[in-house]
Amino acid sequence: TEESESREQLYEEKGITAFYTWQLSKDIIIDATSFRNASAFVNHQCSDNNLVPRKIYVHNSLPRLGFFSTKEIKTDDELTLEYWKGSGKVKKSRFMKCLCKYCVRDVK
Repeated sequence: TEESESREQLYEEKGITAFYTWQLSKDIIIDATSFRNASAFVNHQCSDNNLVPRKIYVHNSLPRLGFFSTKEIKTDDELTLEYWKGSGKVKKSRFMKCLCKYCVRDVK
């Protein structure tokens, strides 16, 4: 937690306003701000999501974050989840405003 807070402070000082941290347990926080995988293409949406995050264990290792479908996902469907809900505490940056289609009606 101390390391995560230190990194977020550093990101703010550098002008980075989007943090990609996810707390899996009291002592384990994922920070994908610098390095990400394909999950970076999953978008936030406040409701009607098709994915949920879950903490999983693979081969008795440290926990990992997995995304699982909540309904049928068709070709060309956008993959979405609620960033601020799930398998642990996600820190919402003070800079973040929700821009999903449910919060912003007139996106041009």
